[in-house]
Amino acid sequence: MTELSYQLPDEAARRGDFERLFSELERSHDDLGVSSFGISDTSLEEVGAKCETFLLRYVFLLKCLLSLRK
Repeated sequence: MTELSYQLPDEAARRGDFERLFSELERSHDDLGVSSFGISDTSLEEVGAKCETFLLRYVFLLKCLLSLRK
C-alpha cells in the first residue's frame, strides 16, 4: 500500500474546497484506484516541536556568530 499526503492552503477551507474535494473523492475513488482517504490537522504538539527545533537552530547560529566576533 502506498500513502500520499497533500498540504492544502488555508484559503481552501474558507472557500469550501475541502467539501468539494471529498465529495468528488467519495464519488470516484474506485475509478481513481483510491482505497481510502482522510484528513488530519497539525497537532499543537507538532507545532511546539517545530518551534523548539527552530529556536534551537537559531540559538546555535547566534552562538556561532557571537563566537566569530571574539
